[in-house]
Amino acid sequence: MATHPFPSATRANPVQPSRSRGALAHELEQIPWLLRLDATERERVLADLRVLSVEPGELLCRVADR
Repeated sequence: MATHPFPSATRANPVQPSRSRGALAHELEQIPWLLRLDATERERVLADLRVLSVEPGELLCRVADR
């Protein structure tokens, strides 16, 4: 039986919101699809986009989460 390299969602720790921040200009430049959005879409993405610091064993997202 193969072991799965990731913890199950029930055992993983959630990422702490205090370790998130807005993206910096040089980070935004590395997102190739960002410039393909129209101005309204881009504003919405930039308002919601967060950079997270994630530790091993923490849960980044779950299936069906926004």
